[in-house]
Amino acid sequence: MNHTCVSCSANFTVTPDDVALLDRISPVFGDKKMILPPPTHCPACRQQKCTAWRNERSIYLRACGMCTKNFLSIFHPDQPYNAICPACFWSDSWNPLETGKEFDFTRTFSEQFSELLKITPLLGLININTENSEYCSRAYGGRNNYLSFILLFESENILYSYYTMHCKDCTDCCVIQESQLCYEVVDGENCYRCAYSTRIRNCNDSLFLEDCIGCTSCYQCKNLHQKSYCIQNKQYSKEEYEKYLSQCDLQSAQGVAMQKDIAETFFLTLPNRAVVQINCENVTGANITNCRNSYQIFDFYESENMRYCTFGEKAHDCMDCYGFGTSEFCYCSNNMMGGNKNTFCVDTSYSSDCLYCYSCNTNASQLFGCVSVKKKSYCILNKQYTKEEYEELVPKIIEHMQKAGEWGEGFSIDIAPWAYNETEAQQYFPLDETQAAARGWKWRGKDLKEHLPPTASVPDTLSEASHELTKERFACSHCNKKL
Repeated sequence: MNHTCVSCSANFTVTPDDVALLDRISPVFGDKKMILPPPTHCPACRQQKCTAWRNERSIYLRACGMCTKNFLSIFHPDQPYNAICPACFWSDSWNPLETGKEFDFTRTFSEQFSELLKITPLLGLININTENSEYCSRAYGGRNNYLSFILLFESENILYSYYTMHCKDCTDCCVIQESQLCYEVVDGENCYRCAYSTRIRNCNDSLFLEDCIGCTSCYQCKNLHQKSYCIQNKQYSKEEYEKYLSQCDLQSAQGVAMQKDIAETFFLTLPNRAVVQINCENVTGANITNCRNSYQIFDFYESENMRYCTFGEKAHDCMDCYGFGTSEFCYCSNNMMGGNKNTFCVDTSYSSDCLYCYSCNTNASQLFGCVSVKKKSYCILNKQYTKEEYEELVPKIIEHMQKAGEWGEGFSIDIAPWAYNETEAQQYFPLDETQAAARGWKWRGKDLKEHLPPTASVPDTLSEASHELTKERFACSHCNKKL
């Protein structure tokens, strides 16, 4: 079926496979199934809406709305939200049902949910079970990390990095896993002592690599597999290799910049892979490993029957989702771990059968339009109901939303708790302030960095090499400021 996007007017297709998956995901209340309608936005606009509800890297110092202590938060202090620190949020000293309200059928769902979002305590920073890593966002376990974002599976001694899994002693890296002592590596797996490299696997003691696998002691190489002591894809002896490197100025920023230029010029002479897919079957998309029967997915691992999804692993039968894992039958949601049949949800993990919920976690289930609810079932707008009352009332609310054109649509960007340029949507779909204002979306005009803690320092327990590096001050090669 051909459709026209209601946002950008682009033509897009809703396939029979899309409709079939939506039918499997559609929620059931008693003996009544509420069918999810085909999307009205094109895939790009659907992802824009989803990522506009995800703030990963805009962080500020503000007071906890409960204990009043200062902490680092993803909510700007001038925003009308009751952000609380992780310790208070996960405690049992408060009850999110205290802000519950009955659904008002004379008003839209969006209006009522927006009000609930502003009065209910919100988790100010996703930082769970970490040690000496309080200046990190979306950190799950790990220790001695600083100003890094999306840290998974016990990352340790990570500086200024994004999306690391099982990594240690790495700085300025992006999307790496099972790696140690790496610097400026993008898309690396199982690497050791590598730097200035992109798309590398099982590599050691190498510099300036691109798309290499199983290389040791290689320099400025591309598309090599299982090689050692190579320079620009040519084989050398160990002595020749070490002599060449000793003549390169790798101790200064200028020398490194020059070697980067040389490497990039050489890389342009070699072919590029059209798409990165490893051990995949019947898949379209890029940066995919061990996936099957999926359409338009990106940065995914070990998943199947996925459609229009980005950044995830070990999931199946999901559509239009971003940043999640070990989930199934989810739609138009972001940041979910261990989710089952969650639809139009944000930051709702280890929960099931939730609709239009924000930050509902820890074995929550059968929730509709709830905020920050944990370990509860059969709640609507944070108000408790019996199972029978819930299954009778929710279909009526959905019918009300159908009349208002809300059912089947994700959360609107204009009620998101962040300015557009604070979210991941700005990374994928960049706008300027004028363009955002024309669409009625909020904008953060000031420098985002000015609200970082003035006394923030690198943790003392970092490895000696990393700690010594932070003591030396360099001049930025672009603006000449001291770093």
